[in-house]
Amino acid sequence: MKYRLRPKGRYLPIKDRVSIHERSKEVDGKRFGDFEMDLIVDPDQHAILTLVEKSTSMLLMQKLPNSQSLWQR
Repeated sequence: MKYRLRPKGRYLPIKDRVSIHERSKEVDGKRFGDFEMDLIVDPDQHAILTLVEKSTSMLLMQKLPNSQSLWQR
């Protein structure tokens, strides 16, 4: 199976959730030093880690070792 399937059934809402419009300025991600991280993996199991600083949009990228070798340790 190549892709994970969503479970079938009813949608369960998150308990005690807060609307995105009600969040504080601190968690809005506009302070210097707030990063967003993503991991990109291609079908050949090569991986790239990306970090984006939210206030300046500075991008940091790092090619990671083959992810197959990471799981076999």
